[in-house]
Amino acid sequence: MMRNGTLYFAILSSLLSSSIVRGEVELPSLFGNNMVIQRELPVRVWGIAKPGEHVRVEIAEQKAECIADKNGNWVITLKPMQVGDPLEMTVAGKNIIIIRNILVGDVWLASGQSNMDRDSSSSNAREDVLAANYPGIRLFTVGLRPSRVPLKDVEGKWSICGPETAARFSAVAYCFGQQIHKELNVPVGLIKSARGGTHVESWVCKETVFGSDSDMKSFIEPWEKSARVWPEKKKQYETEFKRWRQACLTTPFLDEPERPFPWDPENHINYPGNLYNGMIAPLVPYGIKGVIWYQGEADAAGRAAGLYGKLLPALVKNWRTVWNQGDLSFLIVQLSAWGKKQVEPVEPSTWAVVREAQAQTLSVPATCMAVTIDINEEGNIHPKNLREIGQRLALAALGAVYKQKIVGSGPIYRSLTIEGNKVLLDFDHADGGLAIKGGENDANGFAIAGENKKFVWAKARVEGNRIVVWSEDVKDLVAVRYGWANNPIVSFYNAAGLPASPFRTDNWRF
Repeated sequence: MMRNGTLYFAILSSLLSSSIVRGEVELPSLFGNNMVIQRELPVRVWGIAKPGEHVRVEIAEQKAECIADKNGNWVITLKPMQVGDPLEMTVAGKNIIIIRNILVGDVWLASGQSNMDRDSSSSNAREDVLAANYPGIRLFTVGLRPSRVPLKDVEGKWSICGPETAARFSAVAYCFGQQIHKELNVPVGLIKSARGGTHVESWVCKETVFGSDSDMKSFIEPWEKSARVWPEKKKQYETEFKRWRQACLTTPFLDEPERPFPWDPENHINYPGNLYNGMIAPLVPYGIKGVIWYQGEADAAGRAAGLYGKLLPALVKNWRTVWNQGDLSFLIVQLSAWGKKQVEPVEPSTWAVVREAQAQTLSVPATCMAVTIDINEEGNIHPKNLREIGQRLALAALGAVYKQKIVGSGPIYRSLTIEGNKVLLDFDHADGGLAIKGGENDANGFAIAGENKKFVWAKARVEGNRIVVWSEDVKDLVAVRYGWANNPIVSFYNAAGLPASPFRTDNWRF
């Protein structure tokens, strides 16, 4: 919450155009002791004060001032800063605020659903957390706050990374930040804004993303209908909701009764735009290095899978627009395997569709992806190997963002060539060589089809930086798929030991 104020006043200030009488300068919660300022970017400091009040900011021999506007809003931009000793910032108006123990380094926003939100308690990252003693890493957790309108502040505070604070933080984000900090020897700030069970549409600006596209508009129509009927249905809903809650207490989890409609759009985490308004918009324009994004399970399990290829790039564009930092680095965790192990060469799979959409988002500049298809526990939608996922994200960042000469990604399908009865596949991130575990066989996750569109298991082998795929049962070769299932057979890696992203060379509607 804002210093010396409440979130209530923050919400009012975003809704009212009339002046509000305040007696003191107030800062958003992002500006607090132990904060991290993004290096090499202009430093934007903002808050609220009495309209017309002079506000002054001082830090590291920099001084700047401004006058609060008629609504009490003010913003000051300072020159870019470099890594150095801990600093203090003074913000002065009628009152004086001193922020201590500030570091300058790289700030990463970690967002998504449960696999980004989860702490280390149920993962193999517990050992890392017990050894977490990194005063150069700072952690900030954004409190849950769905909202129909953009807010100006969030609940949260910066903390120094230690065993206790790391244990309550995102395990994936912590393992990512730890690796970046150790490799680059720069302070790292991690802002976690994530919530389990959330759909991608709740994390974007509703008006911006769903404004013109007909598919998008029809997709959110059920939500908008819910909002329209909510006022007249509220009392009925509250009665039904109490009945539902009681039923949940007496029903096993897997047989949980369907929740009654309409859902309260004011408070629901998945109403389009609600989490963007309450948990992303208030963070802007705090300078960040980039975003790590781990989400999609909820969409793969619902009707959004077919639209994910539009929704995820729209989210990237939306966030880049509001932050106004150019091509803000965006790192995506591709969905892990889940469910029963693959049996057929190709299986109907919304998870494969979402993975494909995540891979296709790599066509957007300054994006990269951590492939996790080999990390899974059958029947568990929450992988326990969160350490490896965080470290693969860090590898992606070190290679693509920090430009280190490393292999930061598994192979990503690029193109195919058909030669006789064989298909030759080319990949990005194949430098150093490729490998198919188990050798040349037909139980490796590769499938091939002819003009009849019937896939059969295929043999595959490595030839240089290519994969050659074939089957004696298919003569008129047309298409290849690899790992096309919820929980596919996995065999294909590069020399760095990173798994290939599942892919298909066709665009058939199954």
